Amino acid sequence: MWLFGLALKLFLSNTLAYNLDITNAIIFALPQRLPNGRNSYFGYATALYTSSTNVSAVLIGAPRANTSYHRSVLEPGTVYVCLLNNECKEWNLDKSENEHYNPDNPYIRQIRNNSWTGAVIVTQNRPDPRIMVCAPRWKNIDRNYWLMSGMCYWIRANGIESFNQEANSNYPLMSISYQIYRNAPYYYGMGQVGFSAHMTSNELRWDVALGAPGALAWIGTPVLLTESILNNIQVIIPSVTKEKRRHYNGYFGYSITSGSYFKKQEYWFASGSPRSDEMYGSVTIFNFPDVSDKKLQIKTTKKGQQYGEYFGAALASCDLNNDGKDDLIVGAPLWSRDVDEGRVYIFAWKNNNVEVQTIEGDISGGRFGSTITCLGDIDYDKYSDIVIGAPYEQDSGAIYIYNGNKNGVSKKYSQKILGSQFSQNIRGFGISISEPQDINGDKHLDIAVGAYLSEQVILLTSKPVISITVNLMYSVKKLLRDTKSFSIDICTVYNGVYAPEKLDIVHTLQVDSLYGRAYAMVKSNNSTYILSSTLNTGERKCDTVMIYLKNNIQNLIDPVSISVIVDLSTNNISHTASAVINKLYSKTEDSIELPFIIECGTDDICKSDLQIFLLTNLKSNNTYIIGSASKLGLTINVHNNGEPAYQSQIHIFIPDPLSLASIPPACMESSWINNTLQVICNIGNPLITNETVVLELDTNKVSFDVQTLELYANVTTQSEETNQLDNNYTMTIYFDIDVDIAIAGKAQEDLYSYFQKDEDDEKYPQSIRFQHIYEVQKFGTSPINEAVLIVEIPTHWKSNNYDIELISINQIIAHKDGHFLECIDLDYSKISQTSTIGITNEFDIKNKSVESFTTNVTKNKSHEKLTLKEIIPTNIPPENRTLFINCTNPMILCKQLKCELNSFISSLSVAKLILTLDLNVTNIKLLTLENKDIIYFASKGTVNITQPPNVIQGSTNKPDVAVIATTFLGAPIKERVAGWILALSIFLGILLLIVIILGLLKLGFFHRKKKEELEALKAMSNKKDPIVLETSSSEGILNQE
Repeated sequence: MWLFGLALKLFLSNTLAYNLDITNAIIFALPQRLPNGRNSYFGYATALYTSSTNVSAVLIGAPRANTSYHRSVLEPGTVYVCLLNNECKEWNLDKSENEHYNPDNPYIRQIRNNSWTGAVIVTQNRPDPRIMVCAPRWKNIDRNYWLMSGMCYWIRANGIESFNQEANSNYPLMSISYQIYRNAPYYYGMGQVGFSAHMTSNELRWDVALGAPGALAWIGTPVLLTESILNNIQVIIPSVTKEKRRHYNGYFGYSITSGSYFKKQEYWFASGSPRSDEMYGSVTIFNFPDVSDKKLQIKTTKKGQQYGEYFGAALASCDLNNDGKDDLIVGAPLWSRDVDEGRVYIFAWKNNNVEVQTIEGDISGGRFGSTITCLGDIDYDKYSDIVIGAPYEQDSGAIYIYNGNKNGVSKKYSQKILGSQFSQNIRGFGISISEPQDINGDKHLDIAVGAYLSEQVILLTSKPVISITVNLMYSVKKLLRDTKSFSIDICTVYNGVYAPEKLDIVHTLQVDSLYGRAYAMVKSNNSTYILSSTLNTGERKCDTVMIYLKNNIQNLIDPVSISVIVDLSTNNISHTASAVINKLYSKTEDSIELPFIIECGTDDICKSDLQIFLLTNLKSNNTYIIGSASKLGLTINVHNNGEPAYQSQIHIFIPDPLSLASIPPACMESSWINNTLQVICNIGNPLITNETVVLELDTNKVSFDVQTLELYANVTTQSEETNQLDNNYTMTIYFDIDVDIAIAGKAQEDLYSYFQKDEDDEKYPQSIRFQHIYEVQKFGTSPINEAVLIVEIPTHWKSNNYDIELISINQIIAHKDGHFLECIDLDYSKISQTSTIGITNEFDIKNKSVESFTTNVTKNKSHEKLTLKEIIPTNIPPENRTLFINCTNPMILCKQLKCELNSFISSLSVAKLILTLDLNVTNIKLLTLENKDIIYFASKGTVNITQPPNVIQGSTNKPDVAVIATTFLGAPIKERVAGWILALSIFLGILLLIVIILGLLKLGFFHRKKKEELEALKAMSNKKDPIVLETSSSEGILNQE
């Protein structure tokens, strides 16, 4: 892992490096700190000095330093002169003390304490230059007022010995009558002149523009010091108060620069007001009047774009696009995307129009744009470059190098340098960046960068920049099948301004790295070869390399590729390491491809005619039933009706959520673009006639909301295609759902008895426990993501004062596939707010009047029966004998149970709900049943599919509702027969008997013919022979006939 990190670090270092040499940087530190002293801000200002005697030095300001020359003065600030051998010496540029009397100006009673001498240092860009050092917090005592008007020192440094002398003092705002003018507070008195400075010069005179942002009660003003060849210095202070466009507390003069922005050789000054325009900030382009107290000649004003971004805090002027005019570069270090990232604006005027470029910092709190310096053409590409400071980036600070071009400036920096690259203790790196000078005599510009919080300055010298060109030359245009070897030439040349006379270079040669069919000189496993060479500036050198082909090459279609990359060698430090390559103007890579001779007619051009078709293994109009299979078969057929098609490929675009279930050997996944997978399949090299590719698509991620998807494919070839109209094919796949859900229910026992022989029967049950069981199952091929079961259970009977509990829920068990399911009581809050009466409070019932709990159950008979009785599995008992307890009865209160059934993937999954219920027989007795000895209890279960929503269930239309009923039989009802019924029955019986007798008489039922004939015959016999009968009482003679 650490090897990867090291490689990444080296890669980034190379990528971000350009021609500022960080390896050989010189670091200057504060020579000594006096006891009890605080941070001196050594490095707050920097400047480079060169003399005509080839002696160079770095001038470093330490505005909060105590000076060893003036122990009585508290932190006046000072300037150090540091030679390139790292020897630093303090410059005693002012030997005066506090309240020193100045005979040239008797009104001066100075206070040098905390005057910030060295806060600003500017020099001329020439040997033996004029140097100006400012102390913007220098104070003067006027009528007991301490007025911070500021002042500057200047000197003409003709040699290094000049820094052993005092400098000349200049007090631009010391007009005694203008310190507090017309009772206005602090007209010049708090001007802080020298807060910013900009020096220009020509053969006749030199000018110094100073900023005084505290003048005129912090409106601010620029001040011009100009010196003629007669060494006369004129001070021009414009009348800024007459400008309506000035703003109080705007800090006009906070920064200052000059340049020819509109026409060549037409110079203007520009000064920033970072707090003006309601804190948006502004930059004014102007010219000074000829004398003081006249208005500025204002050309234009540019305003900031973000509130509080401190637009105009830093300014610079240079010609970035090489059009002969300067561009105005404005820093806004407090611009924020998040917090104080910073931004830089670049204004370029073209044909009376202004073009604006912006560069933004990337690091929060970095304050990119706090410092801006023009580097000139540091890389000699004919365009000026700039350096931008971000002194608070990543706790150490950073500077960024941006190169100019014809469009202004590159958006990407060419080099970024962090202070932590030199030392982990560096802080505030980039607070100051000197104007560029050739300080070491190598004809390349160098800069010094201050790190004031760690009291250090880093001198960065620049390397020569070269442009280099490499080319691969070859005479063989095509390779034969039996070719064994051929030669190539690697030709290289370099040029550069003040470039080294010799350079050691390295060529990295790659030979057929993709297919490995060739090698150079000796066989190599990675097909890469390192070749060293030495070049002379401006001379083209060619090196010949032999390339060998391996035996039995099968791939004759793809050409043999050869590439080369040139870079500078790091072995010879003496003359090579001191240069860098300008990649923009160099050609560091070259490549060639040598094809094999193929047979495609006399013109050696293969003209193919490819056609492509798509098929699936789906039926019913390419309709896929979600869940029916995890894979979808896709067949791609390609027909070639022309000459051989070389390097033929199929490009298949598969939209999400489809994906590849497996990848054939000839195919590979290319990329995901716009939620579409691109698959590339090689189908022949060459493709002579036909080819078929079969792909398996993974459909597991297809959701229910997908209705259609389009598959697109096209076929390509390196041969010349004669008809491209049939090289593409689009197929639409339709998606449908086949799913149904069903519910079934049963009771553990259909019939229970609560019969009681008499009222005193101790075996009389107080409750009867029974179970209702619901089962839910999925049908169809599509899965169900979520389903819910809702069960309605009648529990209470409504009464006038209380709700009587008839059924109590003893236990609820729900499970599916071995896992318990969660059920909730939807009506729990409603039931819990009702005063219920159960078995446990029977005593309270008996102490109340029975009438208060009884209800006429014969009311609302039309609502007692189930409205869904057609799905009840058993017969409904007689209505006149039955009390119906179900949720369609308005006198019944019900509970609702909701069970989340989760997903049903397989049709074998069954969800089961077991309800264990108790019939409270004791509370049943409280009801006036009125000749009803049967209780018919029914619960209802309803199942719904919630995910996917709005599902149209299958044609089987399985039931989604089930009703489970349980019957409870009581004792038979005893009834007395009415008296009138008995009387009427007796009367009707007698009447019926009479009618029957009369009918029988009429029919002769009682007439016995044989007996009558016998009697008649007997009578005749008695008359003929009389017989005398004797008895104990009498005698008689019966005559017989």
